[in-house]
Amino acid sequence: MIHTSDEHPDFYHRASDIASRVRQAFTRLLASVPASTTDRRGRRTIPGLNPTLQSRLVRALEQHDPLATLLHLPGITALRSVLDEARRRESDPDLLMEARAVTDELADFIEQEGLDRETLQATLASDVPEARDAMVRTSSQMLYKSVANLKGYAAESTALIAAVYPDDNPSACSISMIGLIHGLRRFRADANHYERGYVPDSPDSPEMRNLIRTLDGTPVADLNGPPIIDALTDDPKPRFEEERTSLGIAWRHVGQDVGRNNTLSYAIGMTMCSAKPRYQYQDTDSAMMSTASILPSKRFVIDVLVHHDIWPEADPIVETHSIVPHGQVTESTRIHRQADMLNLGVEVSSLGRRSITFEHAAIAKHGRALDYLFSSSEQDPSMFRGYRIDMQYPLVGVQYALVFKLPK
Repeated sequence: MIHTSDEHPDFYHRASDIASRVRQAFTRLLASVPASTTDRRGRRTIPGLNPTLQSRLVRALEQHDPLATLLHLPGITALRSVLDEARRRESDPDLLMEARAVTDELADFIEQEGLDRETLQATLASDVPEARDAMVRTSSQMLYKSVANLKGYAAESTALIAAVYPDDNPSACSISMIGLIHGLRRFRADANHYERGYVPDSPDSPEMRNLIRTLDGTPVADLNGPPIIDALTDDPKPRFEEERTSLGIAWRHVGQDVGRNNTLSYAIGMTMCSAKPRYQYQDTDSAMMSTASILPSKRFVIDVLVHHDIWPEADPIVETHSIVPHGQVTESTRIHRQADMLNLGVEVSSLGRRSITFEHAAIAKHGRALDYLFSSSEQDPSMFRGYRIDMQYPLVGVQYALVFKLPK
């Protein structure tokens, strides 16, 4: 049963009331236990009590927000073990009775609401930032394992590096990008991994053919496969077969055996000319640099490197949207997709200027990819400022976007 504080004030009132009384009762009880000690931080502790349990209890009692206390409290069984230890040490019977009564009340509340640790985190996520962070972290790890097993494929890390710079069209800008897939592993013989989205909607149009090119200038529509960068791809090179679908051409990865010894890593790169607006126009006042997480991975990094002539003085915000069931969000649909927005607490880091600050030490081939990107696009890295999203266990089915306010 998931609640929000605005819609269910009775739930939050009860939760806060019980948590406050638990905090008061156990604080008084700990202070009264014979032979209890005070640590260097002034916290009362009981010798002989499990250190992890004691640390968690003390942390809960130190919280000023009752809902934060509720989040950090040990489970009912653990609380009762504290009561047993306090009774064994002949603590004040009245304080012991008070703590036991409120513990029983908390147990009834948890049972009535059907709260386990994960549900409690979700319920408190809107009010307690730590709960939201814990919920996202726990759910992301669980989803990674589930989707990796169901999909039959997963990667150690995935990364997108995108450079945005002036275009021949003065009202637009070009984007050169490299995607890094490291440690791609196949878990089942019947599992399929696809690369999509590299062929323009109208590949026979000369204009469209030239707008989307490989980093060395070849129209992507002329390739017999996705735009693999051989210089950043390990041997054996991945092989792909074409599949035509109702959504266009997809490239199915073939020939990879199951098992850790058969993992592979590869890179994909391309340039999109006139890809984003440089200034506000009509009803569009923002530019989105985004990618959707569709392959389970343990690490997910998005780097957006912006030329100083593009979107000056604009620092981006992060938006995350579910792409199920309505697909990816664009600048034109963003205003209509508020219902699909997710509050995941993702933050953007500013990387400053110059390429030496852009490299990510934990992402394989990241530095080489940066060199390749700037060299192939003939851009000077000292002319760019950088922004990064860096996540552990990204949520599959979520679009992560850096949104830049466009100048007028």
